[in-house]
Amino acid sequence: MKLYLQAAAKPIVSATLILSALLIFASVRACAQSGSGTNAITTFVAGKTYLNVQNSAGPPTPPTTPAYSFIATTVLASNRTANSITVTLPSGGTSNLLQDFILPAEYLLFASDTNNARFESTFPQGNYVFKVASSSSNQQVTATQPASMPQPNAPHISNYAAAQNVNAAETFTLTWDPFEGGTAVDYILVTVGNKVFQTPSPGTSAGLNGTATSATIPAGKLVANSNYLSQIIFYHTTGTSNATYTTGAYRATVTQFNVKTTGTISTAPAVSDPVWGSAGFSFDVKSSSGRVLKVLYSLDCTSPSTTWTTLLTTNPTGTSVHFTIPPSAGASGFFRVED
Repeated sequence: MKLYLQAAAKPIVSATLILSALLIFASVRACAQSGSGTNAITTFVAGKTYLNVQNSAGPPTPPTTPAYSFIATTVLASNRTANSITVTLPSGGTSNLLQDFILPAEYLLFASDTNNARFESTFPQGNYVFKVASSSSNQQVTATQPASMPQPNAPHISNYAAAQNVNAAETFTLTWDPFEGGTAVDYILVTVGNKVFQTPSPGTSAGLNGTATSATIPAGKLVANSNYLSQIIFYHTTGTSNATYTTGAYRATVTQFNVKTTGTISTAPAVSDPVWGSAGFSFDVKSSSGRVLKVLYSLDCTSPSTTWTTLLTTNPTGTSVHFTIPPSAGASGFFRVED
């Protein structure tokens, strides 16, 4: 008799903690103009981000680490190369953008500060002038942060207490106070863990606009008894576009917080001690207490599990259960255990 045993369970995803001021606006603008993995046009973006931390139901506050950051990026069209790229700030200084050695079409300048007044003095609202130098041609492009563009308010999670006690097996709706002055042309991004859950990217049709006040995390997306470093980001953006390049500017405010889930992480079923005898085929399965287990049978081990026949279902009270499959199950075939 041919026997095939398989212990199957839902994959367990560990929570990887991340902290970053996401340059989503730049990525979206570049991707929107590309096809088949290439950049059709060049993108220039200048953005400022304020970081806050929310550790209670109270208002978020800036961390003691650098809370204010500036990013200038250029993503070259795929048919272009550059000897150097610089950006001249409205305050008068000029800095080089560093080429990404993994993504050579991308150039970046990043700076951060702990002092808000000094940061805004160095990176004020106004014109950020990018210059691309190459052996074939040079280019000068301006990305403007309008003086009228306000810094978004710090996002505040309104159901913070509930977010510390999430049942991972159930749908959970995260809510926040309104984006002050947020409109349909502004953006909101929510990330939980290392993209364990993330709302659609800003600028896409499914992305959250500035009027949204909630995001729903599907049941089973998070793992029980876990802690996820999470972020919500409010964006004010502006930009221009033509046939050869786009420019973008933004001001963003991030609030970092934790999402915690309850329960215990289940142990995947482990099959052992298979025995074939006159009473049929028997084996042991070790699993978490109270976990519903199913024994499935099929003549074809490559067929989807949804087409297999369910022979037995049990909800063991302990961590081990003994299964016996009578001979009537078939002269040959394949068995698997699922939860």
